[in-house]
Amino acid sequence: MSNKTNNLYEFGSFKLDRKASVLYRNEKVLTLAPKVFETLLVLVEANGEIISKEELMNEIWQDSFVEESNLTQNIYTLRQIFGKKNNFIETVPRRGYRFTAAVKTVAPALEKSPENFAEIVVSRRTTTTLLQEEIIETDDDLKPITKLLPEPEKSVYQTKRFRIGLAIGVIFTFLLGTTGFFVWQRRFAAPSNNLLEKVAFKSLTESGNIRQIAISPDGQFLAFITSDSNKIWLKDIISKQDLPLNLAKEFNPQSLIFSPDGNSIYFLNRKNAVSGAEIYKTSRFGGNAEFIVGNVWSEFSISADGGKVSFYRKAPAENEHYLVITNLADKVDKVLLTKHFPEGFDLRSSPAFSPDGKEIYAISKPQDKPNSTLVKVNLENIKEASVNAPQIRQFVAIMASPDNENLIFSAREQNKFPQVYKMKKTGGAIQRLTNDLNLYRKISLSADGKNLVALQKNNASHLWVLPNLKAENARQLTFGKNNRDAKHGLDVLPDGKIVYTSLEDLNRDLWIFNPQDNTKQQLTVKQNEANERPLVAKDGEFIYFSSLDNQTYNIKRIQPNGQNLEQITSDNSANDLFPNISNDKSTLYFIRKTKGKSSIIKKNLADGKEAALILPEGFSPDSFLALSPDGNFLAFRQADLEKRNELEEESATSIKLGVISTDSDLQKAKTIEITTSQSQFRWSENNDAIYFINHTSENSGIWKQTVFEKSEPEKLVELNDTRIYHFQIAENNLIVSQGKTLDDGILIKNFN
Repeated sequence: MSNKTNNLYEFGSFKLDRKASVLYRNEKVLTLAPKVFETLLVLVEANGEIISKEELMNEIWQDSFVEESNLTQNIYTLRQIFGKKNNFIETVPRRGYRFTAAVKTVAPALEKSPENFAEIVVSRRTTTTLLQEEIIETDDDLKPITKLLPEPEKSVYQTKRFRIGLAIGVIFTFLLGTTGFFVWQRRFAAPSNNLLEKVAFKSLTESGNIRQIAISPDGQFLAFITSDSNKIWLKDIISKQDLPLNLAKEFNPQSLIFSPDGNSIYFLNRKNAVSGAEIYKTSRFGGNAEFIVGNVWSEFSISADGGKVSFYRKAPAENEHYLVITNLADKVDKVLLTKHFPEGFDLRSSPAFSPDGKEIYAISKPQDKPNSTLVKVNLENIKEASVNAPQIRQFVAIMASPDNENLIFSAREQNKFPQVYKMKKTGGAIQRLTNDLNLYRKISLSADGKNLVALQKNNASHLWVLPNLKAENARQLTFGKNNRDAKHGLDVLPDGKIVYTSLEDLNRDLWIFNPQDNTKQQLTVKQNEANERPLVAKDGEFIYFSSLDNQTYNIKRIQPNGQNLEQITSDNSANDLFPNISNDKSTLYFIRKTKGKSSIIKKNLADGKEAALILPEGFSPDSFLALSPDGNFLAFRQADLEKRNELEEESATSIKLGVISTDSDLQKAKTIEITTSQSQFRWSENNDAIYFINHTSENSGIWKQTVFEKSEPEKLVELNDTRIYHFQIAENNLIVSQGKTLDDGILIKNFN
């Protein structure tokens, strides 16, 4: 650390005045919130050393307890101020942050006396719902009004009358602006943020591989499951000791709930992803497990009296979803509601009983679309009613508070990550309990309603290049927290630039990265809810992609310079995905999913005519479509084998790819079997093999499997301690999107 004797530091076009707590850019004042300035000062005075998050938190908030997201937001604010071209603050994974700019200490100059110099700077005040501290920044477009220099005579602007008038004008303007702000805030502001100053957070786990959590009714124990084990663990929250729950036989537990008396643990046992699971009950000390009910297709909940369990059930052949209650005394099922396609329930969630047992809450969503709504069902007359929460686009998990006054839920607003919220059952403002760049999924509440546990996901992916397909040559191209760069698709333009999907602006948009100068530009700007899976035409004239609008995917195209955005398909009753363009740019191939079925569509771009390709018996496309470089074959993942369920962690499984010819010769069709954990693959440059992703809990790799001749798969490259999401091979360079999701249990208190 620095000895802090110098007051001025220079880096790039910026100057930091420690004594005055001011940051300058090109001699212009940038007034920061105090904690943001302190964050910058600590980083600068570290002299290029890595500072851990704990050190920064202790330095900046010495006498108070705040969540880590305060630090994250301060870093984010500073990066926004410095600009994307100035990567001054480096995130060092698992270690902390480092200030990378060359810093020069400057001897303090003689202070300017009021008689010689004074500068008036006009600044604007900006608030944002994302940050928990107010940010005050200067407006780059506003110039200093004037510089007052000594003059032999007073001008009219220096008279007493003028100064009094000016003061009255300033006060009037301030009152008018303040009134306007509060009117705006009452009408248009996002969910209330009042609780954020009181809410306290505590990390319960630090392994990063937690996939299910539940808190005991007394709030003293955490039950959890890790992604690398089929064991249920119990953590004593006070002593922090972990103990395995030893069961008499082997299970594959997927979901956990304590019984209301805390003496038992219910868990979901899932054998595979294509059939329903089973609910079991065991003592909190382990031993034998009692079968409760089967054919369960979702997570589940237990009523407050411990007498009922509720879950969603699915009938795949009929495309129907059911809301079910099972009486635990006689284990008799009762179907409360039936949803016919396209309607359904969110099978990744569970219903939630009200504490008095008179109502049950459910997350309703179309079976083929992402957004969802919250409904409540009166258990006496089985009437369904919507719960008003218009700003919420997608509910993740829901539960009622023990006093039956509030709903606690994790959910996602438009263009935001899933957070935890609280809302009065009788209506009123939705209040955030979390407000950061992490994602929150599973939630669990103690019996007194004072301890809330949430599963926090720190999810990021970035672009990397591996020259000559060598892991030791790997170089990171993009940076940032929770951007998820290229997690939803990437491709390479003929000039070597990379087009990819990113969440950098909190919307799934297309970006272009230039590896030559490490610059990037945004190609689509929130034109739709999501723009993903880009496909570059062979000559690079157009980029084709799937675009989500009004809960329906259609295919669009755009030029690399951002011009001539055009919608190619417009069937609002179906989802059009995975575009592929022929070499002569005359034909577009894509998968169309509708009414629970899918087909491969061939579209003539000249006349707009569409036709479904005739597939051999037993061939049915499920996900992903890839056209061979010579344009003669299409490969896709078959839908008739094991499908991955989002409740489960991705794991390697044997799947079949269908391969058909584009000239409709059914005799050329064939299937190949690969072991993969990612539904994304590429054709080799000479059209005879498929490249695909496979990973374990410790590493991720790219493999090669021949298509027309039988051979063993060949491993091309392997990366440790990461996960590959998408890739492309261009001129012997491997471009990958890689990252790692860190999932941990977080205890939330003081939210009442």
